[in-house]
Amino acid sequence: ILDLPDVCLVKICRKLAGDERMFHWVNVCRRFRNIYYEYFHNWNEVNDDLVENFGHLIGTADFPLRTVKRIQLSKSKCTIEFLKKLRKFHKEIEEAKLFSFTDEYLAELLPLPSLKLLICIGTYNLRGRSLIDLSSLEELHIHTNKYFDAENLLQITHYNPLRKLVIPNDPQIFANRYAYEMVENLKELVELVVEYNPCRSWQLIGKLPKLRKLEIWDFVSHECETCLADGNCYATCFSQHAKLFFEDLRQQNQLQELTFCDGCVG
Repeated sequence: ILDLPDVCLVKICRKLAGDERMFHWVNVCRRFRNIYYEYFHNWNEVNDDLVENFGHLIGTADFPLRTVKRIQLSKSKCTIEFLKKLRKFHKEIEEAKLFSFTDEYLAELLPLPSLKLLICIGTYNLRGRSLIDLSSLEELHIHTNKYFDAENLLQITHYNPLRKLVIPNDPQIFANRYAYEMVENLKELVELVVEYNPCRSWQLIGKLPKLRKLEIWDFVSHECETCLADGNCYATCFSQHAKLFFEDLRQQNQLQELTFCDGCVG
């Protein structure tokens, strides 16, 4: 069977049904594996299953993928050595979706010079220092807790032409201390998903010149910075909330989509 041309092997492989049979085919030899990935899987993505079965072959001719454009990985499936080799041999990676990666693990993988999309999910101590050397990102998703360092995010937004930023669990990125510089860095931003912050500087979001889609998490329409500081001000302040929150957005008159998630709009 090994003397058969590829066209015959492709026909044989096409007759196989079910993941188990395919798995056995892939593990027969390098040639069978290459037939499978080239003609059937059409993959340029490294995921957890591929790491489990072939991760030890990264950087060798036996690794089934010649080109890697996307990675979707869990920290528990990756060794430090694998991440180092992935960065060394596959600088063409453009998209990364990473689960439970800490700064320490990310530092072994990043920077990737062609990376355009980065999604980090399920990490409870990600501060962002491992991302500050990136320079080609167009889309960044941070689905973690509230410990992502706003100063690291300032650096990331300064050096990367972000068109989409998703960070729904951290209200500090447009807090008074960071808002003006953050808005200056995000001039190319088209889509923003962010947690609400009642401070006055939060309304500077309305100054983003290219913003078209805005999704606000945990919005509370009956609280503002003044009300929170002095409860006695609520009666006189309440009627001004809409203006405080959305006046700049109204004046820009460019938003195409506004969504509220897990909030309270009175």
